[in-house]
This record gives sequence, C-alpha cells and structure tokens, in this order.
Amino acid sequence: MSRKPLTAEAEGKLRQLYRLLMSLSDFKQASLIASYILANKLHYREDHEWGRILHEALNCAMIIAYCRPFSGSDPKKIPALSDGFLRILNEHEKEIHKIVMHDRNGVLAHSDSSAWDLQPEVWNIKGHKLLVPWCNDTSAPLTRGATKTLYRICRKLMQELIKKRINLETELMESFDTITFSDQELEKLHKEVYDKKISR
Repeated sequence: MSRKPLTAEAEGKLRQLYRLLMSLSDFKQASLIASYILANKLHYREDHEWGRILHEALNCAMIIAYCRPFSGSDPKKIPALSDGFLRILNEHEKEIHKIVMHDRNGVLAHSDSSAWDLQPEVWNIKGHKLLVPWCNDTSAPLTRGATKTLYRICRKLMQELIKKRINLETELMESFDTITFSDQELEKLHKEVYDKKISR
C-alpha cells in the first residue's frame, strides 16, 4: 500500500514525531541510569576506586542521554526538542536542567577550558619543585539530590511527550504504510516476542 503524499505541513509534523520518538527513548535511558545510580547507592561508594569510576561513567551516560533531545545535530532533518517542553518543570527542576546541559556542553561532550579553570602552581618541597595542576573536578557526578531531580524531570518530560505523540500520530496515521496481519501471523509474532522475553 502506497503512502499518502505529504504536504509541507505534514512533513514538518512528521519530523516532530520522529524527534518525540527519539526523545522518549533518550529520556527513558537517562531515567533508567538515574534509577540504577540511586538504587545502588553509588553516591556512597566513591571511597572505593571502582565505585567512583562506575559512578562517573554512569553519570556521563545519563547526562549525554538526557541532553540528546535538546542538542539536535541535524536540524534540517530532525529538529531539536523545543524548550517549550520545559514549561512543565518547576524552578528547581529548570535549574538542574541548566546545570546538566552545561555539564554536557562544557566537560562531557566537549572540553571547555573555562569549565576546567586550570590554575597550576609550583610547590617547592625541600628544594624539589613540583607542578600541581589545580583545576575543577570536571568528572564529578551530580549530587544524589540532583540525580533524583533529573530522574523526576525525565519522567515528567516523558509523560508530556507521550501526550504530544498521541496527537501527532492521530494526525499522521494515513501517512504511514499499513500492514495487515492474519491470525497466523499474529500468533507467530506473539510467539517471537514471548520467546525474546524468556531468553533475556
């Protein structure tokens, strides 16, 4: 079955829908990582080197996933998520959003010298000179409170995106290919999904 030709307006809405679908996946990933960090109390395990490394790695992955929807790298094809979605956040949540975006842009996805704030100094210890490269701890994870807030932000944004997604899907339903399943095909599909769940 051929697709219904798209108007310019419909093409714009289709790109919006794709952004919503991609963003839902990103926010889900970020919320699952935040949940793991909190459930496993990684904020309290940083006295062990492996705990610190794991926490830093997961914190980085969480922030990168959260920021992807707002950092569209190809706006002509799929635009970034509109900041209008942030209106549902309270002031504290908006502040955490800004901090997370700054972390992503300044020290995680890029290396911003101002974020590092390098201030080397020389220590003279009994005639032996040692350069001490003082700087900000750019790999420091979010606090436990900020991680909890980011988890809450993700869940709120996901709910908002789902509402918008339903509306766009309804408008664009005729723009997609339609596949009709027979009873046998449905049974086979159900079995494949069930088998995948069992194998995990």
